[in-house]
Amino acid sequence: ALNHQGFADKPWMKALKQPVQGTFKALGELASGA
Repeated sequence: ALNHQGFADKPWMKALKQPVQGTFKALGELASGA
């Protein structure tokens, strides 16, 4: 859903894209390391 073009093209999504990706990456690393 987060990769849906219409959703990703929203200006606030562009602004948050990098921080959000970093957050999900960190959560994924924590989950796999748990």
